[in-house]
Amino acid sequence: MNSVGKIFKRITDSIGVITVFLLVILVLLTSGDVLNRLVLGKSMAWAQMLAVFTNNYIVFLFGPAMIFTGGHVTVEVIFGKLKGIPRKIAGLINNLALLTFASIAGYSGILFFLHTVKYKTIRMVGTQLWPYSYVNIILPIGFSLIIMFGIYKLIRDLREPDPGSQKGQSE
Repeated sequence: MNSVGKIFKRITDSIGVITVFLLVILVLLTSGDVLNRLVLGKSMAWAQMLAVFTNNYIVFLFGPAMIFTGGHVTVEVIFGKLKGIPRKIAGLINNLALLTFASIAGYSGILFFLHTVKYKTIRMVGTQLWPYSYVNIILPIGFSLIIMFGIYKLIRDLREPDPGSQKGQSE
């Protein structure tokens, strides 16, 4: 289990680097488009579309990394007050709900990706048309990462002592 955790840690570290790179691209595209509007009075349609695509990649890559590192939204008011078995049960319910949602959304993402393989986007750079599938491939990838990280987290949480219990604190 520990070696899997190390592999997932490397994956999330890589996702962090990719996300920073994508954020820089997003800022440059948006800034360039705004400057082009101010100076030339024309919008760069391809920059807007590429910014939307970049944003999709940021969301669906960074979301799984947040789940793995425990940065996703939880109700700490409730989890902070629970100890022992009730905390494990609440964590189990939380993880199962996450895995159920990710499985349904991931399946829908695969269907959506397969549906969009045949469609092209607007002209991005020059005369090249980009397939929508380039953008939508991130849906099944992102939800697959959420499912993998969620299963790992579920197993890890079931195997390890509860950090909120007295026994877990003394170890």
